Amino acid sequence: MKSWVKLIAYISIVPLLTVLYFLDNIRGYYRFKELCQQEKQLVITSKLERDVGWKINSNEPTARSYAFLLAGLPHVKFVRFRDWKDHDFYDVYYAGKAPKVADGGASKRGDWEKDYEVRPANLDSEVVYGWETFSETLSTETRMSRSGYRFTDLRSKKVVFSLTELGYSTFDRNHTLLDAPSGNLCGNTGKIWEQEIQSQIF
Repeated sequence: MKSWVKLIAYISIVPLLTVLYFLDNIRGYYRFKELCQQEKQLVITSKLERDVGWKINSNEPTARSYAFLLAGLPHVKFVRFRDWKDHDFYDVYYAGKAPKVADGGASKRGDWEKDYEVRPANLDSEVVYGWETFSETLSTETRMSRSGYRFTDLRSKKVVFSLTELGYSTFDRNHTLLDAPSGNLCGNTGKIWEQEIQSQIF
């Protein structure tokens, strides 16, 4: 075989080997994009009642911060949470002078907590909705996961509102330099702070 034919053969096989090596990544990415188009990231089965109590269904340290943020949503009367440190229940009320408009970025302000009042939980005050985070690996997919928020009517135990996002890791982090992440997301759980979403759920 002439040397130039061998050279062409070698040059041609490199892209082929590259595609074969990354075939799993490519297939996984396009499957991720397909699911992003198919799956609803926002599901509302019924409008939420206004001016009632909510509850954070979490024992994590973040429960307090989420209680503050949710209490800032329009039409939320108060939010109950269990403190990570003393394990007691507390009710958070918005006490700011400005109209209640949560933007998801309140915690970035140094004095944001002054707009809220934390009281020992009044167990005579009913909580109607429960909020929880969820995260699950999609076992039938390649390096893909689903996470988000669910809001449950505590009287019927039914999910009335959920926000979901899909995540896909292009590469296996165990096989990348310095465990480098390569994440892709679709959906946006932060949309609950948007006025458009709030107008849909209340």
